[in-house]
Amino acid sequence: MANLIESLNLIAIFIALCVAAVLVIVLKKQVKKALFIAANGAAGLLAAFLINFAAAPLGFAVGLNFVNALFIGFLGVPGLVTLYIAAWVL
Repeated sequence: MANLIESLNLIAIFIALCVAAVLVIVLKKQVKKALFIAANGAAGLLAAFLINFAAAPLGFAVGLNFVNALFIGFLGVPGLVTLYIAAWVL
């Protein structure tokens, strides 16, 4: 009886490893894209922070929040420029 339970445990572990491997293969591109967008957003927010630091005394700044980070993450430098143009116009 103990051998049967050990065998079933080994089979369950093997199936779980196979499912995990398939998920890693399928989701690899999506995770890579998400990490790329997150890195772009973080770099963009750092750039926005530095620009805000220099431009805030002139009364020209944008908010540093999650929505702006996503916007900059998706669009990159053009997104950062668009945020500052929108802040200037509005």
